[in-house]
Amino acid sequence: MLEIREILLRCIVCRREKTFNLTLAQKRQLSEGGRLQFQCSYCACPQHWEAVDSVQITSRGTSGATQQKAILVVDDDELTVRLLRKVLEAWDAKVEVAQNGKEALTKLSVGSFDLLVCDIRMPEMTGQEFIDYLPRQE
Repeated sequence: MLEIREILLRCIVCRREKTFNLTLAQKRQLSEGGRLQFQCSYCACPQHWEAVDSVQITSRGTSGATQQKAILVVDDDELTVRLLRKVLEAWDAKVEVAQNGKEALTKLSVGSFDLLVCDIRMPEMTGQEFIDYLPRQE
């Protein structure tokens, strides 16, 4: 899910070029015309870097397209949910949220997910009770 690829960047101050390993979120930022901030060994201070060539977001896979991963986040804390959503969506995942175990069971009955992230302490149905309800794969 986390594809990392080397991209040639140029410091906007000294124009020195260097290759960086970038995540999909960083490549997306460059493809949208943004810049990234890294330490420049020549300028000796944090500087903004831009792509030397245009950056294209390409998908991998057998059919030429990577299927977006579906992730269910089960948590009653809004701050935790917002943080997880931001990180997971930056990795190009489709995120659904359930506030407790009962709501998560409802979402699981109508859809399928590639990953489940679950809090343990929640109202109505704890994370442990929720996990106990899940079908076991032998």
